Amino acid sequence: MKYTAGSLMWWAYFSAGDPGYLVQIDGNELVSRSLESAQQCLFSQDYGTAFVHYLLALNLAPALKDFANESFRFTLFKWADELDSLGRIQDLFDCYEQALELFPVDEVIVNSMGEHLFRMGFRDEAAGHFYKALKLRPDFPEAKENFYRVANWLVECWHFLMLSDNGRNHKYQLAIKKAVEGGCSSVLGIGTGTGIMCAKMAGAAEVYACELSKTMYELACEVLSANGMADSIKILHLKSLDMEIPKDIPNSREIRRHHSPVRCLADTEDSTEPYTTERLSRLRGGYIQLTQPFTALDIDFNNVQELEGLCSREVTQLRLCVTQEGVLDALAVWFQLHLDQVNHLSTGPQEDTCWEQAIYPIHNTVKCGDEILAEVSCKDSYLRLCCTAIIRDGHWTHNVTNGPPKILTANPEAELCSALAGLQTNQEISSCAFMLESSEMALLNNTVYHNSFQKAMRGHNSQTELDPIYVLDVSEVFSVLSLMAAHLGFDSSEDKQINPGLVQAYSSVEKEHHQTMFRLLAKGNGMLESALKFWLSHVEDDSAAIILDCIETCGLIRQKLMEKATLARCLLEDGGHIFPERIVIHRMLVESDTLLQESAVQGTELTLEFSIAPFINQFTVPVHMFYKCTHLSEPVELFALDLMNSTANYTDKEVRVQVSTSGKVTAILFWYQIHLDSELSVSTFEDSHWKQAAVVIQQPLTVSRGERVKLRIQFHKSSISITQKYSKILNTHLHVKFNDS
Repeated sequence: MKYTAGSLMWWAYFSAGDPGYLVQIDGNELVSRSLESAQQCLFSQDYGTAFVHYLLALNLAPALKDFANESFRFTLFKWADELDSLGRIQDLFDCYEQALELFPVDEVIVNSMGEHLFRMGFRDEAAGHFYKALKLRPDFPEAKENFYRVANWLVECWHFLMLSDNGRNHKYQLAIKKAVEGGCSSVLGIGTGTGIMCAKMAGAAEVYACELSKTMYELACEVLSANGMADSIKILHLKSLDMEIPKDIPNSREIRRHHSPVRCLADTEDSTEPYTTERLSRLRGGYIQLTQPFTALDIDFNNVQELEGLCSREVTQLRLCVTQEGVLDALAVWFQLHLDQVNHLSTGPQEDTCWEQAIYPIHNTVKCGDEILAEVSCKDSYLRLCCTAIIRDGHWTHNVTNGPPKILTANPEAELCSALAGLQTNQEISSCAFMLESSEMALLNNTVYHNSFQKAMRGHNSQTELDPIYVLDVSEVFSVLSLMAAHLGFDSSEDKQINPGLVQAYSSVEKEHHQTMFRLLAKGNGMLESALKFWLSHVEDDSAAIILDCIETCGLIRQKLMEKATLARCLLEDGGHIFPERIVIHRMLVESDTLLQESAVQGTELTLEFSIAPFINQFTVPVHMFYKCTHLSEPVELFALDLMNSTANYTDKEVRVQVSTSGKVTAILFWYQIHLDSELSVSTFEDSHWKQAAVVIQQPLTVSRGERVKLRIQFHKSSISITQKYSKILNTHLHVKFNDS
């Protein structure tokens, strides 16, 4: 008989008391006692031991698997959560592997393992599990939403834009064909784009490619098979720098010449990308060009010596003349790519291209005639641009630094603290630098959001006589709301604590550098260290107020929001409050060709004569970020979620949306009005850190002004469904589901 690791643990557990006891009972009795013990362990919440009992019983009696399936799932998920909280990650995945040996086609277990993998950063592996769960049950809403979520990470929208960028693709094809015909018969592709197929089509004798992403590697294998090139192009699931010659590819002179190991010394303290990316042409509110374009760097990729010396070359200093007065927010960078002497591409903001521009953040005010002193270098494999000074009338008027803001320092970046809604910065504290995500920075800069929360919490606390007041912030991002709550008993005018015991604030942040930042901010604002604590698994006291992080920066509702709201209500004491108390979802019919192009490869035509769209479009997701579009209707309230009272939530509703402008409905734009209490609310539509999202309609509907579109909204568990049927003229039915995640 095959024993799993779990069953061996069970034997050891019971044989310790009486080494001869187990051999004296037959299999049926052993199974019966194991199931009984599992139930007893469940009642006592000993999920680990219950899991082991179930493993033994179901391995001995597979016929009982259907009978025990629900209880086994429950036990597995509870034990996995406990292992996760203890940091026993390997044990967690071992348990899932044992569970899948028993239930290899259980879509719920497969999906759950994928959720753990995704949360821990194993996105490729998570995608495989979500995809398998969907194959097992195509109508499984949780697996579908999870697959959409991971697909956004693994196959970003620029892949669809790139495959639809005919100008780019054609120029690459011409340049590759010219190179192959010129004698480059051996080709190595870094990544698995259309270039490797173009090379083979042009007559290359040997074509190789390496791909780090497992998802993209498997996708490329499917594409090559469909196009009859699986046997003539070799793809390696490797990082380019990990390839070895001749182990992975032959020792070809041409490949060796173009693939010499060019390495840069990485600065371990600062080896992250120094920029973000934006498409300047569609920024909300636009942008103002403050200087003329300038050349930052010129690189010959065929010159190995030049590439080798790139990281060691001296820093280049540039003096840029300011041609327009304004606020210097960033340096925007793009490139001109010369494929050969004839074919070239530009990724500038005025070009119709699939590329975005690189953004290096800065903050300073400049006047016409000023000079910006900038430094250009290539450090740790990244192009770095740094604005070091502003020169006015021949004098250095400002010293400028790029990079993450240094919290609690006497420099312009300390303005970030104004986003903490009234917290005062103590400049005497020593300098400490912290790295924050751009989404976290955007949240901190949303002063309307923070001010509204502060007013709502102050209003709630004035109505309660509880002492102390317990406030729990379970936000899933870096949030200073708990710090603001602790600050409610602080009198900034007298620089003292009014009532040190008035508020006991808890924050759910887990990252150590976030906790350190919290402590420094609290100390810098004269608050007692005991006023702020970090909550990881439970709070001994009931809370007077619980802050839920409801909306992701991308514009989607957080995963399992209603389940979290239910738990929050259980933790509330009498008179307690959830912030926010209610969320109202608004919708608008819009027309946007960009949304269509970013959601999938459009049309039925082949890409450079290759069949690619059917495979890449497997990763199409219905919800995308909102960009410039034409509004075809007025805003309509579609749905409301009451977080304080779940019984007030309806489960089915129909809304008729009147078309105000004739056009082509390509998407349904949605956003939220977040009601903190009966008087205060915050919108995610404009001037906020949240982005708007839209459900894309892959088959657009032509509408005329005055006509109506019927939307049916259904809410079940944690899933919102939108069913849309256009008037009575078109017999078209669109069913779009998106989880409240």
